[in-house]
Amino acid sequence: MEDKRKIEILDQFFDSSITTDYNKSLFTNCYVCYENMTADGYDVCVFAPANGRIDVNDHVYYYNDDLCRNVLYMYEHSESPLIYVEGELAEKIYLRSEQLQLFEEYLPDILKSDLLTKEEHEELLENEEY
Repeated sequence: MEDKRKIEILDQFFDSSITTDYNKSLFTNCYVCYENMTADGYDVCVFAPANGRIDVNDHVYYYNDDLCRNVLYMYEHSESPLIYVEGELAEKIYLRSEQLQLFEEYLPDILKSDLLTKEEHEELLENEEY
């Protein structure tokens, strides 16, 4: 199964999605994740509601590991229907590969759901030990 399809299934499973298309984030109440620079030249990342106030303690990240973990937590728990992550930042935090790992973790539950076609279900059963 293609990685793109796995992520589509995961989006449906969590009732949430992550996009790198900024235009999609303009018309919805979503979370945004982007890089910024502090006044004294440090690179930081912001992960906050698109129309919300940014609180340094809650929304600004210096370490990418914590950022990726929190983006995936928000995604996994459907706390926002859409999460926009700046394209280059998504690559830096290995977001796609982390989503694919999440797919593998949830595969037993996904196999029990009605999100897969019969062919996809059989393919996943064939290739996995479930």
